[in-house]
Amino acid sequence: MKILKRLLISLIVTIAIIGVVVIGGYIYIRSAFGIDLFNTIGQIKTLGQSVDESSLCPNAYDYGTDMAGAKAEIDSSISGLITFSPADGYGINFNLSASPMLANIELSDKQVGALVQTIVNQEMNGEIEVNGKKVPIHILQVTISDILDGNAAFNIVVKLDIRSFKEDMNAFPYSIIVKYIPDYIYLSSTTKVVKGETAFSYSIVHDKLAINNLDAAATTDLMNTLDKVMRIGTAEDLNLSVGQIVMQTLIGDDSNNGIAKALRPLGAVDYTFRTIDTVGYFVIEI
Repeated sequence: MKILKRLLISLIVTIAIIGVVVIGGYIYIRSAFGIDLFNTIGQIKTLGQSVDESSLCPNAYDYGTDMAGAKAEIDSSISGLITFSPADGYGINFNLSASPMLANIELSDKQVGALVQTIVNQEMNGEIEVNGKKVPIHILQVTISDILDGNAAFNIVVKLDIRSFKEDMNAFPYSIIVKYIPDYIYLSSTTKVVKGETAFSYSIVHDKLAINNLDAAATTDLMNTLDKVMRIGTAEDLNLSVGQIVMQTLIGDDSNNGIAKALRPLGAVDYTFRTIDTVGYFVIEI
């Protein structure tokens, strides 16, 4: 999550720089830092345009329906992993102690999206903290596609609500440029998950990243500019960070016990991806 925090801060700093730099400084900035201000200004304008979520997320999940479906599927193999109460909603019990799994668990990509949001709500209170401000984070979409030999492409759309982050921007020079900062940052991350040779192992390969209405090429260029200003990392760095969040949640790694690894004591031996009736599925195998 650190790279997401640096992204928000760097975006605002860059917009502030553009707001106070006069045309006479253009040549100096381009020669000294390799930053084309005119190009960046155009990208910032596009970034500030409203985003059509339905177009951005054609595979968006329905939280109530897909969490209920995920719970029913998991309960058919093992009960107690997904909890629910009218007062507290859905939760994940990572310290489950129960009878062994009865069958493979097959979760559609929409169910995966709802599960990841549930874990973000539970483990992070649905927020990240940026300079003392709470920034709500929402997983809008997970799409699993191009499945072959247990490998898959993952598209993950993340929405960051930065309205609270903008509330204190009423002093000069931020008061001048705050209108150019969008209320929401959308990250559309596409990576390839490559299945490893050992159980539960994987690697994540960068494909493309888009922010708000910018395409992948413009996003890469803007991220390069932000990296020169604030050293936040490239588009590839951010993309891999988003992909890692989801894979740590689903599978886990050396320091994080995801859902699949949490079920090892109860019979889970590995994971894979499958296509069932044209839909991508994440499968925990026994």
